[in-house]
Amino acid sequence: MEALSDYCAKAWGSPDADLFRTAAPRVKQLAESLAAAPSGNLVESAWNIKARECLDVLGIPTPPGGWEVFEGLSTQSR
Repeated sequence: MEALSDYCAKAWGSPDADLFRTAAPRVKQLAESLAAAPSGNLVESAWNIKARECLDVLGIPTPPGGWEVFEGLSTQSR
């Protein structure tokens, strides 16, 4: 996570540089929060909210029907 933060802080010239710099603190906060979580307790709604905020900042749109019904990408779309 620290390497990603360093990279994002120094990313210049890329069209996505600002996007990564904006997202890095949120992603780092989410990763640290998850790392400190007791195993088997990763369904807490606060983590879902933080994860969705990270996806939003990175420009990943909410899937049709919302995140609650999203079951992953089909093997055909990968």
